[in-house]
Amino acid sequence: MKIEYSFFNDIKSSKFKLYSFATENIGGYIDCFDFVSKKVLTVASSGDHVINAIFKGAKSVVAFDIHKEALFYTELKLLALQNFDLNTFLEFFMIDSKLALDYKLFSEIKNKMSSDAREFWKQEYKKNNNDGFKLRNSEIFNNTYDTIEKKLFYNPYLNPKNYLIAQKNVEDCSVVLMHIELIQLPRILTWNNKFDTILLSNISDYIENFISDKNCLEKFLKDCILPLKTKSNEIQIAYIYDINSAKSRSDIDDKVKREKELNKIKLYSWQEISFISAIDKEKQDSIIKLL
Repeated sequence: MKIEYSFFNDIKSSKFKLYSFATENIGGYIDCFDFVSKKVLTVASSGDHVINAIFKGAKSVVAFDIHKEALFYTELKLLALQNFDLNTFLEFFMIDSKLALDYKLFSEIKNKMSSDAREFWKQEYKKNNNDGFKLRNSEIFNNTYDTIEKKLFYNPYLNPKNYLIAQKNVEDCSVVLMHIELIQLPRILTWNNKFDTILLSNISDYIENFISDKNCLEKFLKDCILPLKTKSNEIQIAYIYDINSAKSRSDIDDKVKREKELNKIKLYSWQEISFISAIDKEKQDSIIKLL
């Protein structure tokens, strides 16, 4: 496994919370995309989109995040995948485990880390007196709905057979961890640096935070999504929780608004794919896929 970093100095600083695992049902839609020998762009966040893409056969992954700490967490997860069996991996990352972020286990992989990531984790362990359980339960993590049942349900790679496949695949995969905002990506990517498969998680829920325009959904599609689109690639542009909810988290959650804006895109078609919700198995979530 080869990991490289790309840092950009003009990122706006903001408070961060690490997500230990994905909060969406990745397993509900991952088979709707082709990853085998593909070049993938996705969010870093919890690292789960990266590992699931590797499990599905991606040859290279570029993972970006506005929070560099999420990149360091993703690196930690990738090294744990490479060096721990599934049971140890779960014991290390699950919040209620006695071995949660256990310092002895961390010490087994820390020397394989990049210097920036190693220094970050060194400082976090120091703040918590090298008590991994205390660190895992500290305020740097968003621990809402942080249960093992949900994490196993969301993530195909946490299946015992699939985990072994992910371990094998990660050895030959190259990963770039990029500290950058989505809106900045198009200006640094050249035409020859396009991606086959793009997963953007639920970034669309936060477009009002980084696009100052009254019609931010239109700007999001025009300035962030279309520059990443080619004639042949596929982009997951939104994740919508509880599609039948009367409450919208953002404009793209509003069925009328999103269909109006998506139908303006004449060059490409799109589809909405629904599946079991990450919130409640009796409900449904969906993704928007640009074809």
